[in-house]
Amino acid sequence: MANNYFRFKKFTVFQDRCAMKVCTDSCIFGACISDLLEKGEIHAENILDIGSGTGLLSLMAAQKSKAEIDAVEIDKNAFLQMKENFAGSPFSGSINPFHSDIRDFPQKKYDLIISNPPFFEGDLKSPRFASTLAKHDTGLLLKDLISEIKKRLNENGIFFLLVPFKREKEINRLFQKSGAFISGEIFLKHNQKRNPFRIIYQGSFSKTEAMNTSEIVIREGSNYTNPFIELLKDYYLNL
Repeated sequence: MANNYFRFKKFTVFQDRCAMKVCTDSCIFGACISDLLEKGEIHAENILDIGSGTGLLSLMAAQKSKAEIDAVEIDKNAFLQMKENFAGSPFSGSINPFHSDIRDFPQKKYDLIISNPPFFEGDLKSPRFASTLAKHDTGLLLKDLISEIKKRLNENGIFFLLVPFKREKEINRLFQKSGAFISGEIFLKHNQKRNPFRIIYQGSFSKTEAMNTSEIVIREGSNYTNPFIELLKDYYLNL
């Protein structure tokens, strides 16, 4: 059973009422985005976090940037817990929690949109509705998510998505169909001997000339790799 909370260096994420718990790949995802914000490699005065769940990504981004963040979550229990997580953090003044289906959310324009979307569209459904909704795209298909991002992104805005590696071909077709341009791919691996299990996509709807591809390997033997430690050291208590 997952812990009821996950304590980071500057905030704590309670998760007992959320279908999707804090996991290593979501932490890497949030840290990658936040690192780019902190270094000024991407600029954002406002950020939209779609399907915020526990609020982890918003909290990580708030730790490293001065952007105003709107965090949207459809599940009421998750929303209430997310709201409490924000209120208990040092960053409550910069994060706005919303209980809404993104399709009903006002079409405000954003500099940066981030989402860790449902993973298992079309796979066997869980009998628990909340878990099904969080994991299986029951409420919002991946193609619809990309469409919602396109509606809300500024002309020069950037989006980031975390997607299972097994859906690489499918999502690249969806990007092409939607007119999205991918400027970055980061492949996440458990170790160097295994295939990637997640992909972090960086993209926009403006023409991009260059495409950067890299990988993050989590462990070498039983130890975290140096790149992983460097990325997460400002968040994980034990690094």
